Amino acid sequence: MKIRVQGLAEGLHNLDEQVDCSAIDGMFQEFFGNIRLSGTIQKIRTQFVLRCILECSANLVCDRSGEDYQEVVTAPFDITYIADTERFLLQQKEYDPEPPIYIRSDDRFIDISEEVRQVLALALPMKRVAPQYREVDLSDILALNSIESGAANIAQDKQHSTIADDRWSALRNIKFEQSFDNTPRES
Repeated sequence: MKIRVQGLAEGLHNLDEQVDCSAIDGMFQEFFGNIRLSGTIQKIRTQFVLRCILECSANLVCDRSGEDYQEVVTAPFDITYIADTERFLLQQKEYDPEPPIYIRSDDRFIDISEEVRQVLALALPMKRVAPQYREVDLSDILALNSIESGAANIAQDKQHSTIADDRWSALRNIKFEQSFDNTPRES
């Protein structure tokens, strides 16, 4: 994702850019479709100050129900770039440079792809709950799931009990009593 800065006049300018997720290397697999950047870029001498909002759709799995759902992830994107070739060359030696980020004085574009990828990755929700379960107590969801799985288990048990080997039928008649120390005893 690149923003043209060559020939940009001093002052505040509106930004509204879109790029496909696949155009950004290393983009998290949850994201799909277009990444939208909307906001402003302000040029002050050699500084380019971006104050924007990033939006992108993501495929997520609900932590409560295990269902897939889609959600638009939004994140603030505020960053400053400074056009200074000498400092740019020094910053290139750093593994993970801290803002402000320096660019070459003669650059025509600012490549914000890496910063966009990092900001969106950090904006992914830690607690992923599908919208239909956000106002529902977890105990209600667990009760519903246990009822559904219980019905499935009963049907499965009936099928297995008819198929069971007769050699094991004597084990069905064993009854256990509870002892005083809560350890089962055979009667």
